[in-house]
Amino acid sequence: LCLILYRDNTIKFTQLYRFSDGERYEELKEDLENLLILGVQIESITCDGNRALIKAIRKVCPQVTLQRCVIHVQRMCRIWLSSNPKSIPGQELRKIVSTLHLIQSKQELSFWLLELANWDTRHHQFVNEKTVNPITGKYWYKHKRSCTEIG
Repeated sequence: LCLILYRDNTIKFTQLYRFSDGERYEELKEDLENLLILGVQIESITCDGNRALIKAIRKVCPQVTLQRCVIHVQRMCRIWLSSNPKSIPGQELRKIVSTLHLIQSKQELSFWLLELANWDTRHHQFVNEKTVNPITGKYWYKHKRSCTEIG
């Protein structure tokens, strides 16, 4: 069972909700179209990053600012980095990611992004290190699960 909720965060009011067995493109598209028909002015959407939802948003209201929920970004980073990364770069990145939800201002965001950029500068070579199969010439990233790109 899946509850899909469309909420106005400014006035703290639920505009629309739907019970479904999944986040399906056609249903999400229909919901967004219905909100617009009802006269709801959508200025921005914060979501979990579900591909069907992103596709529906881009189809129905492409001009709307779309952002990924900070908690979902952190959760995905924790999955990729694990709770106890073995590499020093992984440990440092986990520490940086763990402060993401604390950002309250544009200045704090700038400092956080600077810290992330400095981490990338220090560990760029490590993160992009590849292992090559000498027979096929194919390669894979050596540290894929210990450090990952945040995007």
